[in-house]
Amino acid sequence: DALLVGDFNFDSERNFRPPHDPLENSALHTHLSGFDDVWPLLRPGERGLTFDSEENPYVRGPEQMRYDRVMARLASWEPAEIELVGSAGADGLVDLDRHELSDVLRYLPGGRAPRDGAGAG
Repeated sequence: DALLVGDFNFDSERNFRPPHDPLENSALHTHLSGFDDVWPLLRPGERGLTFDSEENPYVRGPEQMRYDRVMARLASWEPAEIELVGSAGADGLVDLDRHELSDVLRYLPGGRAPRDGAGAG
């Protein structure tokens, strides 16, 4: 079992600068085969923006990206939920960097059946 979590420094939907093809995010399938991107796995159709000029006044806009990822290759655990944290300011303060992702794993006694290794996202 393995988790790779953090700021991948590229968006899940588009390249920040040219060339715009191939999508930088596509490298995850090549270099992290067998890993699943947990956000689209558990929240299909939701963008999960972790850098958002509409939500964070300190981000020079317009910019909306999902830089942060939770990549999972799991046999004895499965992703159960994921959410954005740090999206609301405290006492008028907003995180200067970005929202973070929080995930929850569920233990699977005996593991789960092997997957095809193609990854989900």
